Amino acid sequence: MWSKDTLLSSHVIARAGHVGRQATAWCERRHPIHSSCACVGILVVALVVFVTAGPPATANSAQFSRSGSIQADEYRLKAAYLYNFLLYVTWPDEAFEDEDSPLVIGVLGNDPLGTALDEVARRKKAKGRDIHVRRFRSWDDFQPCHVLFLPRTAGTDAVREAIRRTEGKPLLLVGEAPGAAMLGATINFYLDFDRTIGFEINVDATAERRLRVDARLLKLARVIRSSR
Repeated sequence: MWSKDTLLSSHVIARAGHVGRQATAWCERRHPIHSSCACVGILVVALVVFVTAGPPATANSAQFSRSGSIQADEYRLKAAYLYNFLLYVTWPDEAFEDEDSPLVIGVLGNDPLGTALDEVARRKKAKGRDIHVRRFRSWDDFQPCHVLFLPRTAGTDAVREAIRRTEGKPLLLVGEAPGAAMLGATINFYLDFDRTIGFEINVDATAERRLRVDARLLKLARVIRSSR
């Protein structure tokens, strides 16, 4: 059963409108066997967080408006996904100083997420913990975090360096460069054939980093293994 935090109230569903229907259709196409509310729930929650963290959604929100701020729409949605990853990934106890420690999302290099991630952190908690956002211009500024987002502008070389520098650490390394998950990033975003955002999860990489991924999240992902 979904917790009260993740169930959608009737007024939120009404506000989500077309976005929720697109999410349901997306899941039914990709997972016809699991097209129940349990399968759709995570994606719908992500989309509703996207709606509440930014401008009202339109019928084309999940596929980005072809006019206007395409990139802004894309990254508001990715910020919502990053929040949901906090809900459906479990870190080992050693990843926190104490039970009151926040969950920290880091962004390395140029940050395309804008204020979207800050809005999510301001409005939401994850597993009873506050969410903090840290931005690192380079590895010289890097500090421990639980999620590290690598923008596609960083390229695959940055992914390789991040994997090397954080090897064995309980860090959810999230990229958006083609092939990043195959290289060893734990999660990687990609654009599907219909221009919806999909994500792949490297189950070898998550196991090596002692991260436990909820089966419900895995059902929505393209599951792969490391090429290393």
